[in-house]
Amino acid sequence: MSVFPAIETSAKRRDRIEELCSGVIPDHWITLRQGPIQVQTVHLDQELLVYRIDNGRLLASLQEHFSQQPGELDRLHKREAQAETQELLHRLLLEKAADEQGPILRELRRLKVQTEPLLVDATGVVINGNRRLSAMRQLLNDDPQTFSRFRQPLVAVFPADVSRSEVEYIETSLQLAPETKLPYGWGE
Repeated sequence: MSVFPAIETSAKRRDRIEELCSGVIPDHWITLRQGPIQVQTVHLDQELLVYRIDNGRLLASLQEHFSQQPGELDRLHKREAQAETQELLHRLLLEKAADEQGPILRELRRLKVQTEPLLVDATGVVINGNRRLSAMRQLLNDDPQTFSRFRQPLVAVFPADVSRSEVEYIETSLQLAPETKLPYGWGE
């Protein structure tokens, strides 16, 4: 059984997301270069969500995967939302989600609930949370009843006018942000 629902076209995704966001009061903060703004959070069906091929964690894996096929990465960019591209990205992301240094898959399996929204652009392309989405999709596929909450992940939707360079800035700043939690000592 495929992990993926049929993915809508970019225009249909944008229209459906815009409709779902209509009237929703922005409640999630994101930081752009010019400062923080609030964006809307909504639950989106899986077919509205697309893995981002330019995901920083994926680029090295994709370059290695296609090292003997020059030009294939460029072709993948053009076919980002197609099923075969999304399946490849899913496999690569799921490997990373299962990594014990950042065990996203294990934690979502244990918690059975999403604890923070994915960040998506106005067309449903995931800017931050690609590994979490891959884990949620896999768990939902493996056990639809137990992981039914993952059918419609919570997402924070960027405004349509957020530029590609701004998206890259946001992804980089989120990935490189310092951890603000203090470690626990033995007595705590």
